[in-house]
Amino acid sequence: RDACPRCSGGAASIRMRTARVCGWAPARAMSSEGRIVLLYAPEELNSWTIAELAALPDGEDESHEYKSSKTPFDALKTKLSCAASAFWNSGGGLFVGGVDNAGRVDGGISTVVNREPLQDWVDRVVASVAPRARYRVAVVNAEADKGVLLVAFEESHLAPHMASDGRYYVRAGAHTERASAFIVEALFARRGLS
Repeated sequence: RDACPRCSGGAASIRMRTARVCGWAPARAMSSEGRIVLLYAPEELNSWTIAELAALPDGEDESHEYKSSKTPFDALKTKLSCAASAFWNSGGGLFVGGVDNAGRVDGGISTVVNREPLQDWVDRVVASVAPRARYRVAVVNAEADKGVLLVAFEESHLAPHMASDGRYYVRAGAHTERASAFIVEALFARRGLS
């Protein structure tokens, strides 16, 4: 799982903050707050294939959240909004829909939600998080009308970000957790220092 199927672990094609990234495979780097984060080349996210999804970690961690294809869209909407808040408040990360808890494709999710393309639906859900920061959406085709949803959230200096339920979230290891009042105050203070 550590070697890139495109370059066999060879030289990277781009540089992001001193970390080398081969165009799609994650690399570990330090965020401005000193946290270890995984970096993806945003412009390459759209070129991922099912085979390349095998490079995802074997389970959720501080930078990855997985949701099964069995998750109903109403629940997925809430999970995505909370994950957007958490990732933006915690240095960035990758939300993956249509995979099991180990990051393996479990059939994928529908690429159409109530006659709306999945990417447009994601844009609407993410727009409900305030303030909105930078993110990238891609869908990797799994079957005829199903795919694996990838939403990459970049590190944000606009924190704290409030989810659509009016609450603030952070990543606590492999989980999205409601932020305490102390954490929210610290995030507001950090914004003033950026």
